[in-house]
Amino acid sequence: MTHGDPLLARRELTRPSLARDPAPQRIKGLPLDVARVGEPPDLALGSPDPFVLEWCERQDRILVSVDHGTLPGHLADRLTHGGHSPGIFLIRPGTSLRDAIESLELVAHAGDPADYRDRVIYLP
Repeated sequence: MTHGDPLLARRELTRPSLARDPAPQRIKGLPLDVARVGEPPDLALGSPDPFVLEWCERQDRILVSVDHGTLPGHLADRLTHGGHSPGIFLIRPGTSLRDAIESLELVAHAGDPADYRDRVIYLP
């Protein structure tokens, strides 16, 4: 099961604790399509990691999380069995919210989604 408050972002990426507004969120003018586990009707709070990863693949969303313990292993299992992932961004322990947001902004502005496919990226 994912720990913390995982966020799922369509291509661009996101930050924690965003309002539960269905409209795209903005950070410095950057449009973000954000969902949190538990918000979409087909992704219940407490969903197991393998299900969250499957949902992310179907929805083409990058997973942003602090769950260093189980997500990398679940992604490896998924890839071994023919699945894929738009990517997982893990925020390093002790990272300030400001640093996490700045890292996500940089990736959203300068990154190429193909670079994150089927990978775990540690930020910052």
